[in-house]
Amino acid sequence: MSAIPTHTWMSIAEFDSLPDVDDREYELHEGELVEVTFPIWIHGKLQERVRALLQAAIGAAGLVHVEMPFQISTAARQTKRRADVAFVPHDRARQVLDAGTLEGAPALIVEVLSPSNTASKLNRDARLFLANGAEEFWMVDYDNKTIRVRGKDRIEREYESGESIPLRFGAGAIAVSEVFQDL
Repeated sequence: MSAIPTHTWMSIAEFDSLPDVDDREYELHEGELVEVTFPIWIHGKLQERVRALLQAAIGAAGLVHVEMPFQISTAARQTKRRADVAFVPHDRARQVLDAGTLEGAPALIVEVLSPSNTASKLNRDARLFLANGAEEFWMVDYDNKTIRVRGKDRIEREYESGESIPLRFGAGAIAVSEVFQDL
């Protein structure tokens, strides 16, 4: 008779109590401890470019940050992550000062694609984030020079060079060509 493998899901409290291990970094993905890799140069460049463009367009509506930490503690399998780029309106940003971390997903999450992203994983992430506070989920694809945007309404659209992404927050739009300019 063979044993049935079991998986123990980790809570945010258990994750937060883990000791630091060397220079490794971890996130909690729906209850599962995941080691995150060090990003390559172009990944960081795209994060900074998107952050700057969003901050300029969104202005005083809220905060735009790279590597924004957030957690989802209300789900059966809890999550504690860092968004590549994220926007949070000022009213939610004030809550972070009291709580110490953002509860629920940021209003806008931007994921810069990397080799570790699978279509299945991105779809699961989008569904989780949109069900827990996000209004939009963007996927920046350097290889194809496109940005895929999914909203709470589950409608997804891919934008390419020559097109602009209308913003739900602030005013205006982000030109896809500006994101990838000179890269």
